[in-house]
Amino acid sequence: NRYYRNADGCLVCFDLTKRSSFDSVSKWVEHARSNSGNPLLVLTLVGNKADCQEGRQVARAEAEALAAHHSMECTCVVEMLSFRCYIDILHPSLAF
Repeated sequence: NRYYRNADGCLVCFDLTKRSSFDSVSKWVEHARSNSGNPLLVLTLVGNKADCQEGRQVARAEAEALAAHHSMECTCVVEMLSFRCYIDILHPSLAF
């Protein structure tokens, strides 16, 4: 897929309040790895909506375990930030 071609990094984001988005993470990780053409692709798992504790359907430990399984970094964020800010905060080595 052309969206991943020559990528150095990929943020795999999911909604902590929507179990189905977490269940799709492995599919997106494999899709990114197989289409990037970069054997050193840096992947970071991002759980969004960490401030919605009442509706949370994915525990931090569960997200961290999945990230470890795929050799990814893992973080949970309160809300979506601008893409530039996202990169600077989550993965400084990929900053512009």
